Amino acid sequence: MSSEYAEALISLRKEALSCSNENRFVIDLEDGSKRLTLARDDDDNFPECVQKNVLKISKQFDKIDQFINITADEQRIDFHQLATRTHLHTYLSQPGRENSLIHDNVNLLSVPFHTDKGLYLLLTPSEMYPLKIVSKEGDVIDMEKTDTSVICLMGTGLTEWLLPDLGLFSPPHAVPALEYPSARTVLARMKVAPLDARNINSEATFGEHFYSVLHQSAKTTMEQRHLERVRRQVDHDISQHWPGQVSQQNVTGDN
Repeated sequence: MSSEYAEALISLRKEALSCSNENRFVIDLEDGSKRLTLARDDDDNFPECVQKNVLKISKQFDKIDQFINITADEQRIDFHQLATRTHLHTYLSQPGRENSLIHDNVNLLSVPFHTDKGLYLLLTPSEMYPLKIVSKEGDVIDMEKTDTSVICLMGTGLTEWLLPDLGLFSPPHAVPALEYPSARTVLARMKVAPLDARNINSEATFGEHFYSVLHQSAKTTMEQRHLERVRRQVDHDISQHWPGQVSQQNVTGDN
């Protein structure tokens, strides 16, 4: 991406730490850190303290949206006119990690491996604490990208709900644990279909697929904590919705 994008990302990281907003959604994470989230369905409605740089980054996201299309059954599917949900996440490490929520040998992760239920996700990189993904071959990879990069991940709304027969892959991804004192800020935008949308490859509406994780039973305490966080997000505000499913892969985040 352009140097303007990188400059906006660097500035946003500083602004997000000092920007106070009573609507921030705060959750405790697996490593004892906290995640503060500002979320909007409309990028223009972010607080003034971060809006300028959010819009600069969002314009670059818009350019990427124009190029994301898939041809299936000789029909081209364009996504750029569909709705989005944008989240500004700031992860803050906390002192006294011995009092953290660490269980189940997930002490190397802040957010456990999970897949998102949207169509696809665009997000900014973090050079200090790069996103971890599981490849189609099962390898754990650190997404070590520069500030001129954008990460694009397919969600199960695309790979399982809309186009299950194309062999597309929605990678489980996780956030590494933060050392104290440190912070990690990313801007993420999820592309979603209308909740009542249907397609010939699924009996469920997109909304039923998107929220299906809320009705699943947890098999481990880690999954249970993850589900509790997701349900808190859904109960908080519609713009906070971020359903994800903890991966069943036996990966703890260590290469």
